[in-house]
Amino acid sequence: MNSVFKIKSKKGTLLGLSLVIATLPFEMIFSSIAIMLYMVLLLVYSNLKDWLIDLKKNRLLLLSSAYIFLVILNLLCRPHVADGLSKLETQISLLLFPILLSISKFNLFSIKKIKDVFVISMVCFCLFSLLMLVTNYFLHFDQRNNYNFVQRYMYHFHFPYDALYINFALVLVLFGQYKSIYKKALTSLFLVVQVFFGARIGILSFLLIILIYLIANYKNIFVFKNVIYAMVMVLIFLVLVNTSSYVNDKYLDTLEKIGVFLPVKTSEIGEKYHDLSKREFLWKKSVALIQEQPIFGHGIVAAEQLLNRQYELAGRTELKNYNSHNQYLTTTLQYGIIGLLVLLLILTYCIIMGFLTRNIQFILFMTLILIAFLTESMLVRQKGVMFFAVFTSVFLLETILKRKKNIKEELI
Repeated sequence: MNSVFKIKSKKGTLLGLSLVIATLPFEMIFSSIAIMLYMVLLLVYSNLKDWLIDLKKNRLLLLSSAYIFLVILNLLCRPHVADGLSKLETQISLLLFPILLSISKFNLFSIKKIKDVFVISMVCFCLFSLLMLVTNYFLHFDQRNNYNFVQRYMYHFHFPYDALYINFALVLVLFGQYKSIYKKALTSLFLVVQVFFGARIGILSFLLIILIYLIANYKNIFVFKNVIYAMVMVLIFLVLVNTSSYVNDKYLDTLEKIGVFLPVKTSEIGEKYHDLSKREFLWKKSVALIQEQPIFGHGIVAAEQLLNRQYELAGRTELKNYNSHNQYLTTTLQYGIIGLLVLLLILTYCIIMGFLTRNIQFILFMTLILIAFLTESMLVRQKGVMFFAVFTSVFLLETILKRKKNIKEELI
C-alpha cells in the first residue's frame, strides 16, 4: 500500500510541476493557476511529516532563494513597506519553487520529463506564434507592408524573454537525448521564430549555442548531409532577415554600433526605432544613482521613484517607469553592493555545481541567464523570476541527485 502511494505521489507532483512548465511560455495567469494546482497535488500526495526531512536533504536548493530574503529584509528596513509588497509578489517564486521541488520527491527520470515538457511547450508556443502571423497576414492584408507587421501580429509576451525561453529549449534539444532529425527540425523552427522576433541578444545567444554544439560535435560537421543542412539554415536566415524591414534594420543598426559598416544602411525609421542609446541612457542614470548609495542601495520603491525623477530632469518623460534594463545594475540600485554580491554568489554557486557534475545543460542555462541579465532586469518581472526560479531549482535538484549517485556526464 505504501509503495502504491509513493508511485501516485510521484505522478501527482510531476503532473503539477509539468502543468507549471507547460504554461510558462504563455500568459502568466495560466502559470499562476498551475502553481495552485501543483501545491494542491503536493498536499494531497505528500506526507507532511516528511517535508522537514526532505527540506533538510535538499537544503542546497534553498541557496537560490537567498535573494528573496534580501528583498524582504530590504523592505522591512525601508519606508513605504506597503508599496513594496506589490513588488515582492512578483519575486516570491524565488522562495516558493526551491521549497516545492525539495519536497516533491522527484528523481532523475522526473527531471528529464520536466525538461521534455518545456521543449514541447516551446514548440507549441513557436507554432502558435507562426500560426497567428499567417492568420493575421490574411486578416490584415492591407497592413502587410507596415514596418513592424511581423512583430505586431506574432504571438509573444515580451521578445527578450521569449527569445531566452527559445534559446533554453534549443539547449535542451541539442544537448539532450533527441534523434538527429528532431534536433534539425526543432533548431529550424526555433531559428525562424527567433529571427522574426528580432531580439538582438536572443539571436546572439542562439548563434553562441550553435557554435558550442558544433565544437562539441566537430567530427560530424563535414558529413555531407550536415553541410547541406548548415547551408540551408544560413540561406533561410538571410532570406528571413531580408523579408522584414524591422529585423533587417535591427541587425544593421547593431552592426553599425559595433563598428561593422556594410554597403546597406539602416533606414531612417530604423535608426529611431532601434536606437541603442536609450539603454545607454538608462545605464548611466542607474550608475549615477548607485554612486549615491553604493552599500545598501535605495530600496525597491525609492529606486523606481529616483529613476523617474532622473528621466524628468533629463526631459525623457517617455521613459517613466523604465527599469535599468540590466539586472546587475537593478540589483545594485535597489540593494547596493551587498545585494549584488548575494546575486553573484547564487550565480557562481550554480555555475560551479554545473561544472562539478559536468552538466552542459546547466552550464549553458546559466550562461543564457548571465547574458540576459546584461540587457534585461529579469528579476523584476514575474515572467523572468519564474523562469529563473523554476529551472535553477530543477538543475540544483538534478545536481543533488547526481552527486548522491556519483553520476558525472561528459562536459560536451
